[in-house]
Amino acid sequence: IRFRDAVGTADLPSTLNKYDIGLYPLVPAVPNQEYALPNKFFEFLQARLAIAIWPSIEMKNLLIEHDLGVVSENYSVEELASLINALSAEDIAKFKKNSDEAAKTLNADDSLAKIAKGVAACLNK
Repeated sequence: IRFRDAVGTADLPSTLNKYDIGLYPLVPAVPNQEYALPNKFFEFLQARLAIAIWPSIEMKNLLIEHDLGVVSENYSVEELASLINALSAEDIAKFKKNSDEAAKTLNADDSLAKIAKGVAACLNK
């Protein structure tokens, strides 16, 4: 493990894209974390990475829906490591390709457009 220097938000996708898997083992200390969709998940997605997570509910839902990577059944380091170690180069390539597709709709621009459309519909009623 190497700790890299911090990079700016604009440089994050291209910097992360040099890697294969985004790892985010979030232990839910409070209910809010159990349902969290942290920026890091979307940073991995925009960098077109495969993703490996512990079973946080909303991250797990998106990961499974878009087939973006692996999610452990529990919060065990050993289980998540085993899942990652079992991945083939083809598996990782497939997850990265799926991240590329999912990133086209799971992004701020797309979400803001949907929110604006919903707000406009409410105001026109």
